[in-house]
Amino acid sequence: LSDPEEEGRASCPHCLRPLTVCWCPHLPSPLITTTTKLVILQHPGEIKRNIRTCKMLELGLAPGCCTVYTGRKFPGKDTSLATILSDPTTMILYPGPDSVPLTSITPSSISTLVILDGTWDQARKLFSHNPILQAMPKVSISLPTPSEYVVRTQPSAGCMSTLEVGVHSIAILEDRQEIVQPMLAPLVAMCNMQINHGAVGHDTREFKQQNKEFKKRKPQYRGR
Repeated sequence: LSDPEEEGRASCPHCLRPLTVCWCPHLPSPLITTTTKLVILQHPGEIKRNIRTCKMLELGLAPGCCTVYTGRKFPGKDTSLATILSDPTTMILYPGPDSVPLTSITPSSISTLVILDGTWDQARKLFSHNPILQAMPKVSISLPTPSEYVVRTQPSAGCMSTLEVGVHSIAILEDRQEIVQPMLAPLVAMCNMQINHGAVGHDTREFKQQNKEFKKRKPQYRGR
């Protein structure tokens, strides 16, 4: 017989979360295929985070639509990534005075969207330490709705998770708002599980109270 404690530690081979809080059943089916390709440049520190959302983007999109590169210096020795980052139709999602709103971009002018994955400080370091990223055309996104990522403290109200940024960007570029809800379903499920399992103990009382109030306001959190 297997050890119950070992079973409790068992993890999903796909999302890498403990089986008791696996969000894979909430992934879209079939997987969503996009014309615009996503390239995620992930800070190594992000891999250690249990509630990261980049994996949701990888697993929710069809193979070949989202590629993740982990490191601090890009493109490094990866010639294929160097080619992608040097392509004039590749743009990076990064705010700034010379950043153009995605809503103003002609969809045919962008083939690949680069997203930096990490905390805001980590993303800023990735950008500042990689000249090739600074030379790329920059785009930005602004959404009227608050982030669904209620179990991770954001630096400001307008900040979004990697999953949300990627999904909403594709929805804008390809005029496919119908993909937003199914793609964000794993995030909503994870937040529900984290909150209901009391896994926000490291946050302040004020933040936990905000989470409780959020559950009351948002329809998808009611009755859970």
